[in-house]
Amino acid sequence: MAGKRLLTLKGHNFVISDRDHSPEQLFIYDQETQSIKAYSHQSHSLSIEHSGRNRNLIAHKSEIAWWQHFIFSGKNLKNERGLMI
Repeated sequence: MAGKRLLTLKGHNFVISDRDHSPEQLFIYDQETQSIKAYSHQSHSLSIEHSGRNRNLIAHKSEIAWWQHFIFSGKNLKNERGLMI
């Protein structure tokens, strides 16, 4: 992001903040489940809020659900239904 700002996990929500080298700014892509997990809280995955009925992203307990599946498309993330985030 511009200005070296990063996506940061705060509780179960994401905020954009300055780089602070905290584990809340690190994420792991799990190829097996196609989910993005927070390094600091690996039992939670990046999720589209309200079981996919919203465009907001939250950290939610990992489950096998389409609203937690993402693929890389160039430099962007795309969910299973083709929406870019």
